[in-house]
Amino acid sequence: KDRILFYVKSNQYVWNEVCEEITKNDLHKRFKKQDERGYYTTIPLHAPGVTQKGESGQEWNGLKPPEGRHWRCSLNELDKLEKAGLIEWSKNGVPRKKVYAKDCKGKKIQDIWEFKDTQSPMYPTQKNNAMLKRIIQMSSNVDSLVMDCFCGSGGFLRESFLLGRNFIGIDESKEAIKINQ
Repeated sequence: KDRILFYVKSNQYVWNEVCEEITKNDLHKRFKKQDERGYYTTIPLHAPGVTQKGESGQEWNGLKPPEGRHWRCSLNELDKLEKAGLIEWSKNGVPRKKVYAKDCKGKKIQDIWEFKDTQSPMYPTQKNNAMLKRIIQMSSNVDSLVMDCFCGSGGFLRESFLLGRNFIGIDESKEAIKINQ
């Protein structure tokens, strides 16, 4: 098992939220409701925490957020959601935002990743290309410069190239240098 740690030396860094594809099974589990616009689910319009003086704790449509919570968005945004038909009112009179399956960009990636090691590695420490691709997508942008100080089989360099990144590969092993030429 490998551990991947993300370190930065300043508050100016790249971190892109990358999502996994949603399977049909996931879609059917998550988006059970349907209306004329398609399949959807609902999420609360309030979030934990209280506001001291901000509008997110104020009354909207005759309702205040529950105790210890505040509106997830501005009152103006709540009005827009209501006008667009994107609020569903529960039997108890609680407003919830409609989120449609067609607008879902994927599942947010969690902290624990499960990637199988390469079955027939060209190099002893070769990593799964899909895992390398995810790391590159999350921690760099197109045209960024990425560096692999232990490039081994060159998987990280190859994925960097395919994703439009500039790259530098270093390794002290002559075998690694031969593989990467």
